[in-house]
Amino acid sequence: MNFNFTFLRQSILRYETPLDIFHAINQTYEQKFNQLEPANKQLVGKIKDEHSLFYDGEDESKMKRHNLFPNNVLDWFMSMFHHYLEFNHIRDYKTHLNSIWINEMNILNYIDQGLRIYAHPENQKQLNKVINAVTKNKGKVD
Repeated sequence: MNFNFTFLRQSILRYETPLDIFHAINQTYEQKFNQLEPANKQLVGKIKDEHSLFYDGEDESKMKRHNLFPNNVLDWFMSMFHHYLEFNHIRDYKTHLNSIWINEMNILNYIDQGLRIYAHPENQKQLNKVINAVTKNKGKVD
């Protein structure tokens, strides 16, 4: 497992996505794009172009349970969450994978609160810019 971390009052871990997982996510997104539910109705940030690939919460009017991923992709996400908990010495924490979505980020979007794993390299550049700005300014964002 290849990862880097930054500490900004809490640990931010950035994982290198294995190529088979990366391809499975992209292939699912591209081949099933027309079937994807909009995810922005249930998320806090309300970025316009958010597409749901997995949801295992309670069925609601905004979202019904669905899974477009093979088991190895879901297993990889869970193993990253468990590693994050172990890295931060968080014990006895019950985990449940609730949802996975993709944001089509553009320069006008902002990074929302919560754990987000971005598969596309351009999105990682956005995150790095924010992290660099915050660390240079000791937590103050201009």
